[in-house]
Amino acid sequence: MPDPHAADPSSPWSAAPPFRAVPEFVPIGCSPTSGTDDAIDGPVVLSELAEFVARHLTAVAAGRDVVVRAMSVVESIASEPGDHVDDHVAHGFLDHLSPDELRALGPWMGPSTRWLLERWDAGAV
Repeated sequence: MPDPHAADPSSPWSAAPPFRAVPEFVPIGCSPTSGTDDAIDGPVVLSELAEFVARHLTAVAAGRDVVVRAMSVVESIASEPGDHVDDHVAHGFLDHLSPDELRALGPWMGPSTRWLLERWDAGAV
């Protein structure tokens, strides 16, 4: 996403290069609609950044809870007896995730899911 203030070197945003590391965050005081030509008020912008971060932390926490619950479902299925379980979990679930996604899920995989993943990686499923 391009920086909406990049074309205006007099913009207060151009005076705050550290905030460019988070292009999703545009402080209200730096928006084109703010109607202010004042320089960035550091504490005000940082308080806005704190609120922005808090919203994202809440989303991450909610997302983590969903992942934990979903992986417990996968683990309960992977723990069931029967050869059909390998096919269901390996081809129905593991096969639809990228290697990066599988690595990221590692901490939430139970022992049965991890065992199936190792067999699937080795081509045994």
